Amino acid sequence: MSEIKGLTIKNQQDLTSLEASSSNQHGLIYITHGAPKNWVAKPDEMVSHTLAGFFKALNQIDDPRIASLMNDYGLVYRELEIDNE
Repeated sequence: MSEIKGLTIKNQQDLTSLEASSSNQHGLIYITHGAPKNWVAKPDEMVSHTLAGFFKALNQIDDPRIASLMNDYGLVYRELEIDNE
């Protein structure tokens, strides 16, 4: 397991929060468990399922503003094959 300075993940029963903090940015991302697109996820896979699904859906939106914003922050999402072993 690796730690990333400034990133704190807190799990609760129906909610996970990701706090991202740096010297010039600070915010929270909330993942509500049981949302329409993540209810199928296993509890210990909730965060990874939600983030991968969100970025997959975001990449499918044909809007140059999204591509530009992701490029501005150096974000790239690439869908990989699911390993069902």
